[in-house]
Amino acid sequence: RQHRSTLVFVNNRRLAERVTANLNQIVGQEIARTHHGSLAREIRIEVEQKLKSGALPCVVATATLELGIDIGEVDLVIQLESPKEVARGLQRVGRAGHVIDKPSKGRIIPKNRADLLEAVALLREMKTGQVEKMKAPLNCLDILAQQLVAMTATGPVTVEKAAEIIRSTYNFHTLSRSDLERVLAMLNGNYEAKEYLDLRPRLYWERAEGVIKPDPYGKRLVYTAGGTIPDRGYFGVYLTGSNLRLGELDEEFVYERRLNDRFVLGTSVWRIEEIRQDRVIVSPAGKGEAQVPFWKADQGGRSYELGTRIGAFLAVLEEKLEAETLPTYLQVECGFSPEVAKNLQSYLSAQKRAVDYLPTDHRLVLEEFPDEAGEWRLLLHSTLGNRIHLPLALLLNAVWEEKLGKKFAFTTGDDGVMFSIPGGETPPVVDWPTLTAQEIEEQLGKALTGTPLFGAVFRQCAQRSLVMPRGGFGRKRVPLWLSRIKADNLLQTVAKYQDFPLVWETYREIFQNYIDLEALREVLRQIGTGEIQIYRKQRQAPSPFAHGHLFNFVANFMYDTDTPKVEGGKRLFGLGTETLKTIVGKGGFRNLFRAEVITTVARKARGIDLVAKTIDEERVRFWVERCGDITDSEIDAAFPQQGGAVREVLVALCAKGSAVLVKAETSNDEGRKQWFIDRDELDFYMKVLPGAVITDLQVCTAARERIIQRFVRTHGPFTARELAARYGWTVGETEEILAALAAAGVVEAGEFIPGGEGEEWCDTEILREIHRRSLARARQEVKTRTRWREPWEYAVFLARWQGVTGERRDTEGLAETLSQLTGRWFPAADWEQHLLPARVKGYKPLLLDRLFASGQFQWRVRGETGKYQLLIESTYLPEADLGMADEEKRGAKEADAEKEEPAASRSSDTSGLSKTSQLMLDLLISKGALTLPFILREVKLPTPTVWQALEELMLSGFITNDSFGPIRYLLNTKPQARVGAQGVLQSAVMAQMGRWSLLPPFKQTKEALVQAVLNRYGIISREIVQAEGASWGELYPSFVTLEHIGRVKRGYFIKGLSGIQYALPQALAELGTVAKQSGRYWALSWSDPA
Repeated sequence: RQHRSTLVFVNNRRLAERVTANLNQIVGQEIARTHHGSLAREIRIEVEQKLKSGALPCVVATATLELGIDIGEVDLVIQLESPKEVARGLQRVGRAGHVIDKPSKGRIIPKNRADLLEAVALLREMKTGQVEKMKAPLNCLDILAQQLVAMTATGPVTVEKAAEIIRSTYNFHTLSRSDLERVLAMLNGNYEAKEYLDLRPRLYWERAEGVIKPDPYGKRLVYTAGGTIPDRGYFGVYLTGSNLRLGELDEEFVYERRLNDRFVLGTSVWRIEEIRQDRVIVSPAGKGEAQVPFWKADQGGRSYELGTRIGAFLAVLEEKLEAETLPTYLQVECGFSPEVAKNLQSYLSAQKRAVDYLPTDHRLVLEEFPDEAGEWRLLLHSTLGNRIHLPLALLLNAVWEEKLGKKFAFTTGDDGVMFSIPGGETPPVVDWPTLTAQEIEEQLGKALTGTPLFGAVFRQCAQRSLVMPRGGFGRKRVPLWLSRIKADNLLQTVAKYQDFPLVWETYREIFQNYIDLEALREVLRQIGTGEIQIYRKQRQAPSPFAHGHLFNFVANFMYDTDTPKVEGGKRLFGLGTETLKTIVGKGGFRNLFRAEVITTVARKARGIDLVAKTIDEERVRFWVERCGDITDSEIDAAFPQQGGAVREVLVALCAKGSAVLVKAETSNDEGRKQWFIDRDELDFYMKVLPGAVITDLQVCTAARERIIQRFVRTHGPFTARELAARYGWTVGETEEILAALAAAGVVEAGEFIPGGEGEEWCDTEILREIHRRSLARARQEVKTRTRWREPWEYAVFLARWQGVTGERRDTEGLAETLSQLTGRWFPAADWEQHLLPARVKGYKPLLLDRLFASGQFQWRVRGETGKYQLLIESTYLPEADLGMADEEKRGAKEADAEKEEPAASRSSDTSGLSKTSQLMLDLLISKGALTLPFILREVKLPTPTVWQALEELMLSGFITNDSFGPIRYLLNTKPQARVGAQGVLQSAVMAQMGRWSLLPPFKQTKEALVQAVLNRYGIISREIVQAEGASWGELYPSFVTLEHIGRVKRGYFIKGLSGIQYALPQALAELGTVAKQSGRYWALSWSDPA
């Protein structure tokens, strides 16, 4: 309000919308408007004009107002979060006071302490004018391709003339003739187009004449698909009843929306009236609650140059911290406020206590700690920026894969790299000498090809080059997921061509824009010579610097304010308390925890509830012994109506010598204070209470630590100031002991109390209890908003879920059906008579034979004539789909081992087999999968004898066939008629049978059964599990675990099903689409699970 015009810069579009909405809500009128690239140009121009004329006091913008736009005079610039770059920070602040002789005025508001540290370092660089060096991109072959096509738009041009024009620009002044010709060959269509139909010439290159000529299709692409901004598949937003474009929305945000949903765009609230293939039709929705859109975009990484400067600044801060002159240095020499200095000192001190050293430009800190699942995290703290950390992580994984045979999942950022080590494995040792000695370009090239980054950059290069156009003339929007598929197909098509321009350009862009190779070489050289030291520290809990890295896994949920807050809390379940605390700076827990829950847990921790039931000497004495000391204020707060009775009992205990009333003069404003103290603990209190004579400092510290430990484990969240005031100590000496307890994992620091201020402390277990109860409360609140579905709705859902409605076709539909039916025994005849025809439209036996022949599925059969039962199982299920537990993974490994050594594993199981069956089993063990004619030639036995042995092995679970023919033969013949009169199988029957092979022992783990039931039904309850022949009591813990890791949701969804029900998220989404009874009916077999 003190400034006529204010420009607020943020780092992403969603934050711009949120900040604008919050500002207007606080003031009660529209004082701010949004300005970002997803708003229509007309709206952006309107905002600029209003700001320029003084009609609008505030604009919240992204980089759209950073450069090249005249917005008039701005009095103040506010930057939310660190600007990430010195040049960007100077440019943004420079938008204020854009007049000669008038200084620019700016404010940087960090979001948390990690952001504060980066902002302080950047601000220091901004004051000295140390901007980053700019590097112009060179020889971008995708841009070259687009420009070559554009040159032909006006007519033919010679190659020499085109080369002369291109090389006259700095970006292409070093372009080689070979690169130019390779691009021309690509645009000319000198490559196969069979695997990707849109691969057609964009121009014509007459090699003999040295001329490039236009192609009508390429010429059209210049005007319809040109440009360099990546296509992210955004939906246009249009006002209903007109063609007025308001802006654009991210594809994933639109897919999550439904009709009549409300969202904010450009300060206004809009209601969704219609969602089309390429646009969202909206109408004004007035004021009220609305969802804030999100837009996913790439984030740039910190440059190595800036990273080293930040590291050097951290080295100075560490030196000042050790000399205890950090606050003075930050305030006097750096010009920061006392609050900033205090906050930074607290943050850096906590990090040094945790891992001993801070990362600097000459030191990397390697931290190891276990997560909540017991799996180790390996975190490399570094300030060198993501352009160093990304290739370093890839190289480390390459080395580990070569030496250990495995790679580890990782995340990178500007402040380090974090690896996730699977359970049961110790963190691997980093072999730095090996890393520094290898040729990094080749290793990085191999490592990059399988990364999402490579796929994304390749897709953008293909679009910019016009080889894979973003959309032709008059075409509708191309969904992003479809663009990804097309790009993947294109990559498979062109990867066979050596030095293909798009593949070459993808590597160039990654190596120039995402990776700093020269800087990486320098870092590895300094590591090798010892100029950069590596310090390794193993802990049982993550350090303060680690919280931001851990939070990257759940940041999308934490900041997803569109979902109910209780759901946001639910998604965080399973993270450690130290990960959840103060992750986002202020308010980390305040919105999750409930005040009444904190009060309840705190009363329980102190034993107050027990005393309140019956106030007698025994229970009051228990209370005193539990807490160590009781104050008058505590008595009044715990027993507002019975305080007098409690004091009478305490006086009686003092008379008996069980407790002692101690009075002392405190140094604060409270004056004289008194405590009822447990007699056995009196000696410790007398050493540290006000007025005590300190004879031994070490004894005094130990006594104070003992008292604080007791207080911590019997109280809810508290501040260090409150604890110090309670006993008349200084805040400094209290915080010192609390910090030591935190280092030992006894106490956690953070912001826990709703409406509280400043840092609070809490016992680790009490904090977990508060978190658990708050989560339970949140689940209850969600439950009240859940609508129960009628049984008919569940029946319609189940028919859709299992494909009975007839949408599935061909091999893909059959594979999906088999995946849902795996793991359960059905009558063998029902598979082809009822189950599969009911789910796969136009089912043919040949489809099933093809799937078995492909090796994706295998069958087992058991029983006797007329009572055969058959089970189909998948031979390959990715662990990501199963959510396999460690026990199951070990079981899988054991199964693999049994496959490798089948003879040894079956020697004890074949005692009941006939000699012929054992002979044929040994034959399959030694020879592998065999056809029936081959078996007959090998064993030289009559056909009836061989078939009887095969039948015995089938029904005993030892062998299977890669065709369904043997099962059909069993079902369609009687035992005495299965072999022809002449002792041979008919040719037609023989042709239906494939190769016979061994089966691994049938072991269905509990986790695999749980996943099978979920895949089959989507929503499960006790009755469904029992119908599967399983025990609800045995499977229930697995469902609880899946809920805790976010794989299923718990609630009451279907009327008539008892107890707690669990559902896959996608199943609930499908259930939500069941609107009304369709009047359709399906006839199913009694054994059909649908």
